[in-house]
Amino acid sequence: MRLTGYSLLAARFLFVAIALLSAIVWLSELPGQYGILSTTCPEQGNCLSYSQITPTAANALNKAGFSVAFYAAFMISLSVVTFTIFHGVAWLIAWRSDRWFPLFVSTFLVTVLTGGEALVAANPTWELPVTVLRWIGAIFLTPFLCLFPDGRFVPRWTIPVVLLSIFPYTGSLLLEGTLINPEKWPVWLNMLFWLGLHLAVLGAQIFRYRHASGTVERSQIKWLLYAVGLNLLFMSIFLVWEMFDWEAATGQHSAFILLFRQLLEELGFAMLPLAVGIAIMRHRLWQINLLINRTLVFGSLTVCVAGLYILIIGYLSAILQTRGNLLISLIGTGVVAVLFQPLREKLQKAADRLVYGDRSDPYGIISRLGEKLSAAAPPQTLLQTVATTVREAMGLPYAAIALKDGDTQTIVASDGEAVPDLHSFTLVFQQELVGQLLLGQRSGEDSFTTRDLRLLEDISRQVGVVAQTVQLTQQLRRSRKEIVSAREEERRRLRRDLHDGMGSTLAALHLQAGQALERIKSDPDTAEILLEEVHAELRNTMGEVRRVVYDLRPPSLDELGLIASLRARAAQLSEGSQATLKILIEAPEYLPTLPAAVEVAVYRIVQEGLNNVVRHSQASVCRLRIFLEEELLHIEITDDGIGFQADYKEGVGLKSIRERAEELGGTFLVELPKVGGTRLVVKFPIRGE
Repeated sequence: MRLTGYSLLAARFLFVAIALLSAIVWLSELPGQYGILSTTCPEQGNCLSYSQITPTAANALNKAGFSVAFYAAFMISLSVVTFTIFHGVAWLIAWRSDRWFPLFVSTFLVTVLTGGEALVAANPTWELPVTVLRWIGAIFLTPFLCLFPDGRFVPRWTIPVVLLSIFPYTGSLLLEGTLINPEKWPVWLNMLFWLGLHLAVLGAQIFRYRHASGTVERSQIKWLLYAVGLNLLFMSIFLVWEMFDWEAATGQHSAFILLFRQLLEELGFAMLPLAVGIAIMRHRLWQINLLINRTLVFGSLTVCVAGLYILIIGYLSAILQTRGNLLISLIGTGVVAVLFQPLREKLQKAADRLVYGDRSDPYGIISRLGEKLSAAAPPQTLLQTVATTVREAMGLPYAAIALKDGDTQTIVASDGEAVPDLHSFTLVFQQELVGQLLLGQRSGEDSFTTRDLRLLEDISRQVGVVAQTVQLTQQLRRSRKEIVSAREEERRRLRRDLHDGMGSTLAALHLQAGQALERIKSDPDTAEILLEEVHAELRNTMGEVRRVVYDLRPPSLDELGLIASLRARAAQLSEGSQATLKILIEAPEYLPTLPAAVEVAVYRIVQEGLNNVVRHSQASVCRLRIFLEEELLHIEITDDGIGFQADYKEGVGLKSIRERAEELGGTFLVELPKVGGTRLVVKFPIRGE
């Protein structure tokens, strides 16, 4: 929902008021917070702040040359950086957005840091504004997680989840003194309530990611989950630390590790506004996959190395009943050093497979592709199977296959959501362009790596064979359909010629012959005239029968043979041309027995080619060459005429020649020789019968 006019002005004014109040509270609390951090709390006592250190930690700092005051200044500096990031991102979102949800997120970001304990303890008049700010930050958390990234309740059952999340903060005020007051709940009920609520929020985001999000929304959700996951990763590191009790095993308390731990906590916390800002502003949105990959590798590696090191140190210390032993530390370091590289490689492969798919296993991708193709029985599903398999295996947002269709290429199979920039790989079969494999770039990467390009080129070669197979199958089906259609058209023509032409003529001749028979005795002269007309009509009908038969198959092929028929036809054309045209024929005296279809095709092609020369070329010499070479019958018609224009288009005659050649698996080519004229080349595969 877009806010305009007074509604936008009111929303921004409310945000500014809350943000300024939050900043004043935070700044007012800094002196008190510094005072707490610069003192130590008892080992077993309750600390005034989570970050307040114990005397043991203070001694470790002193041994490392750091004072407690330095620690307090260090923590305050981290707090200032975190506060600046939260408020900076919130103000940026609020300033550049005119929709309600970004303003809602901005308000949440400026209130979630509200502490105020030290301020309220020193000045109770701040209790009300601090309570309001903390209340806003608390009740905005679950709606923020449920509505992210677009402010919609997806799925619809997130509405009661949001209402339930607000209940603990409002119920204590509205239901004070009753049994259902959340403050009177037992611990186990509170834990069960919040656990169920968090699982519901997680389930809602998973549902949104899988069923109700496009490419942009999924990347936005990934950024949020990355920030949350980073915090969980740091928490797991600290949990492993405490479970294995590093201090108890080594007898040491490292000041550097203490400071590093605090730095990691603040870093993980500061990632939340950064991730949310990137997701909402959509700036560098596509870097998330690469960031997740690196974090998974090095985060998992850190946890494994630290856990392994602590386990070795703790185990050997327990066996030898010693603490802080240098030999044990060297053994642990050596084991970790030996296992570091193999462990990193395995984690990198696992992260690549999780984020990018199976690109780290090229053989596996090609093997899977082969299995899918062997299982996809219908030819029309082959290319779709290829597109789906390549996209899933490589972890790509989009994959498509375009086949060549004349001078254009048409997408015949696709998988995933189309992205603006596509990387194309040519599909070639026997040095002939078949089509293109179109792939969308992974989000977070500007281009494919060298390894990816090598793998995709190998895949393209395999896909080229599949594409050629599909094209041939389609052409075969189209040819069968055309053959059936041509056969039926030929039958219709023959029926029309026989019924409308010769049929009616023979019927008329039958009547005339009957009339002549009736008058042969009574009126011989009239009968003779009628018989002469019948004789003339019969002669014409015989010519019509010869024409029909000739259209089916030239009789000269059976009477003279292919070469002699072509010589006779060339002589007729040469004699009948108005200009002086000399047709030279170079052909063997005898050819091996050819299939009837090939003989007719060769005759018709040569006939049409010579007709074109006579009609259009204005040539003086035309050469017809027919010869056999490597199981191919070559036909070449060359003239010295005016040739074609550079941008010529095939007419009916050339299309007929091309179709006849391709029907029988032949090739067709028209060239313009440098010396002028035109050269037509047709090649037929032949097999002797």
